[in-house]
Amino acid sequence: MIIFRYLLRQLLGSTVAVCFVLLLVFMSSRFVKYLRDAALGKYDADVLFALMGYKLPEFLELLLPLSFFLSILLVYGRLYLDSEMTVLSCCGVSRSQVLRYTMVSSLVVAAVVGLMSIELTPSGAAKATALERAQQQRAELDSMPAKRFQKLQAGSGVAYAEEVSNGELQDVFYTESVANTEDGSGQILVLAHKGYQKRSENLKDNFLVLEDGYRIEGTPGEALFRITYFNEFGKRLAQTKEDDWRIKKIQKKSLGFRELAASDDPQHIALLHRRLSWPVMVLILTIAAIPLSKTNPRQGRYMRLLPAILLYVIYWQAVEAGVSKVSEGELNVYGGVWGIHLLFLLVAVTIFYWDRLRCKFSRRAAGETA
Repeated sequence: MIIFRYLLRQLLGSTVAVCFVLLLVFMSSRFVKYLRDAALGKYDADVLFALMGYKLPEFLELLLPLSFFLSILLVYGRLYLDSEMTVLSCCGVSRSQVLRYTMVSSLVVAAVVGLMSIELTPSGAAKATALERAQQQRAELDSMPAKRFQKLQAGSGVAYAEEVSNGELQDVFYTESVANTEDGSGQILVLAHKGYQKRSENLKDNFLVLEDGYRIEGTPGEALFRITYFNEFGKRLAQTKEDDWRIKKIQKKSLGFRELAASDDPQHIALLHRRLSWPVMVLILTIAAIPLSKTNPRQGRYMRLLPAILLYVIYWQAVEAGVSKVSEGELNVYGGVWGIHLLFLLVAVTIFYWDRLRCKFSRRAAGETA
């Protein structure tokens, strides 16, 4: 029991530390992307941390299996270098018993990963979808900073306002390129006293409404320009499909376990079995990680990390490829997903018993030679 508690504490503590480092790297990268989108006006700065919080279960779903796999390699590698594994073996603790002890930690991590994959990740994705929709439906110029040129979404033009207050723009400058019947290089400049953004009744179209100003149209480099004074001028803003595609992708992730299980759509079936694959991967990789963590003091503790990580990447990519084939309808889930798990289970068991199998084959070969 003392050995079990010692190994459990070492493995779970190392898993938390490794996961924290990986999570910090992944979230920093994603936060930089969100900051860029906020600078372009796609998000309010106030919602960035909420979006990151909703994405946290998805990050943990991906990083916990890798973190636990690396923790086994690091912890048991240190025990081999410090000869603690040798002492345990001399005290009657076999590799199979170490596997049983480790499987308890593996079941805990697999349960957490399953909870993330089945419940928390879809819930977070659903909240992220609602937040994305709210950001998409808000006026594009609501977050426009004063005294800065801002390129509008989908490249429809560039706007500038001397002052911005409660969604109303003061001393507005707006410009865009238009098709010219002669040389295709026409330019429109609009100067207005104030402006605001207005949505249509069906909430599908956005308009930039300017009041009390001038509209100047012509070709740069030529003396002929058309100048029009207006009391009110409306410009339909171009729509972008990027946000719609992104929201549809998040919506698929937000489907719950029961919805996916009741669906006949190949994409939903593939997504369901992808979620179930993560806890299974934790258990299978645990079997392979224990023998792969064995190191020679002369080799160093990181000697086995490269082939172990290579095995993890191959396993992960094979599952993703199988899920992709299932979503396209080319394979069923048994051949495309669970067949891969069975194959790597056989690989993990072979790695675990490789030393015993090699000794058995060596004795048989020596007997046949004699």
